[in-house]
Amino acid sequence: MKNVQLEIKGQKIDLYGSNTVIQNEKSVIENLNLTGNEYEDRLIIQKCIDDNKLKSNISYAGDTVYPFEKTVKEYRKLQKSGTLKNMSKYMYHFFMYACSDIAHYNINGYKCYYDGSFRKLENELLSNICTSSRFTDIDKIFKELKIGREYFKERENIKNDNDFDYEY
Repeated sequence: MKNVQLEIKGQKIDLYGSNTVIQNEKSVIENLNLTGNEYEDRLIIQKCIDDNKLKSNISYAGDTVYPFEKTVKEYRKLQKSGTLKNMSKYMYHFFMYACSDIAHYNINGYKCYYDGSFRKLENELLSNICTSSRFTDIDKIFKELKIGREYFKERENIKNDNDFDYEY
């Protein structure tokens, strides 16, 4: 995996991926109207990732900026299945790093720890995590998925096409 580091408005932005992908996406990031304010820039980059279907992994000030659409879509698939059987490496890394879960030896160890149950993962980890306003991209995802202490309780009060019939 290759990487390139950009400096925009005094902030370091890294792109990771194949050389071809990085070179194609580098100009997209360079042309964003970033502010130098991490809270705002993380959301700008997240929207750019989604709007432009960027494939590189992007970090801002050393921390990954997570795509909103991909994360929500993959989470909903797991939520609907109720199992971790088909959890992708992407979601494994999201749970470990964005949700501050303990590092397991590998994805299979992670699935085993939660007995392959998505509900157990939600109840033991996701319902109790705290959000950090520094990571506005993650907080936006948490809010949409009702993850964390601040949002998890809201599930009972909200009904829409994406809600599932869970009992909490």
